[in-house]
Amino acid sequence: MAPPKCTSECSIAKRNAKLAEALGINPDANRGDRNAAVYSDEVVAFARANSKFLPTVEKAFAEFVTSDKRIKVLPHMPPEKRKFVHDVSLLSWHS
Repeated sequence: MAPPKCTSECSIAKRNAKLAEALGINPDANRGDRNAAVYSDEVVAFARANSKFLPTVEKAFAEFVTSDKRIKVLPHMPPEKRKFVHDVSLLSWHS
């Protein structure tokens, strides 16, 4: 007998688990521990200098994580902003 087919909700949960693992997020941790990621001085400095850009990045990540889409296309941005988005999204790969 074949195992039951994964529903779209199941697929989203699997994708989100993989994303959380890649970003070094423990989804079972309490809310205070979710912010335990260690960012490089360069990322922190950019974030402080570009505080109005942060909500845009946070919103894009939140929309991606809660959607069933497999990709997220961001608007054109200057290279330094693009690098910041890449650095934050790939944090666990660099640590």
